[in-house]
Amino acid sequence: MKKKTKPEKGEEQVERLPLALGDIAPGKGFTRLSIPAREGRHTGGPFLSPDGSEVWKPLDGRPYPNAGYRVATQEDVVLELMAGTIGFPRNWRVQRAYGRRFLVRRLARVIPETFEVTCVTRAYVLQIEQALRLLNAKYWTIGDLLKVAIDPDTQEPFVFDLSIAHPMGSPTTSPPYKADDSWVFERWASEVVGYSQIVKLRGDARHVVHQIRWVREHGHRHWWVYGSPCCVMDEHWPGAAIPDAIYVPADKQGTGMHSWVVVPAQLSDALVSHYHLVWGWAPILYEAEVYPGGTAL
Repeated sequence: MKKKTKPEKGEEQVERLPLALGDIAPGKGFTRLSIPAREGRHTGGPFLSPDGSEVWKPLDGRPYPNAGYRVATQEDVVLELMAGTIGFPRNWRVQRAYGRRFLVRRLARVIPETFEVTCVTRAYVLQIEQALRLLNAKYWTIGDLLKVAIDPDTQEPFVFDLSIAHPMGSPTTSPPYKADDSWVFERWASEVVGYSQIVKLRGDARHVVHQIRWVREHGHRHWWVYGSPCCVMDEHWPGAAIPDAIYVPADKQGTGMHSWVVVPAQLSDALVSHYHLVWGWAPILYEAEVYPGGTAL
């Protein structure tokens, strides 16, 4: 039986669900799956359908390990918000059974448990990075370590576990309190799938504009950083006709780049391709915000 309790001062009012809900399976013949090492244990674990084709994940869990009640997760809410965008395919449905709500998907291969890390491509990794940036742009964070799976129909990667996802920040909050899962992505890219070179590129590029000297000289206008791995680019280079660009020498041996090209907004794909540039770092494009220079972020 559900009951509502009055929250403590400062707490958001949520519906408290009984602990016994955690013992309810979706039906006869369902088996509880083991919980992957990097997936939250608060839900109690997903169930495999009798025919082995679907995974039913509870949409409720304990808000903290020894909580005396359960609450609804927001996984279906954020999936609906992001449905159809990169990294968030509509490969799920919500099903109610025995008074409990479940997120239902076809059995997918999870990295690294059931999908070999050696099969993870750079394109896959960049897709997931973009997915998290799009999620953060809507002021949502996954709130947990990153889990990625491969869709059985499209063979594309998607963000797999969002059971702790929640809103974070707004257009009026300061940057430290806005959703930013960059560190979550970088930890996954480096420790799980072995793409530490992408993490290093992001760090090297970010360092260019995250210095007091840079802010003093250029303010907060130029934030998009691209690398030139093929040649030295500066204001005197005949082909360097990139509008409003600042060219910064790079340590080729240390960063793999001859120069950094810093601009106030994202460059077109045509310019990036023409000059053989590599995107290094940029701020998250938060919705409903306009930064100096008129760039909507």
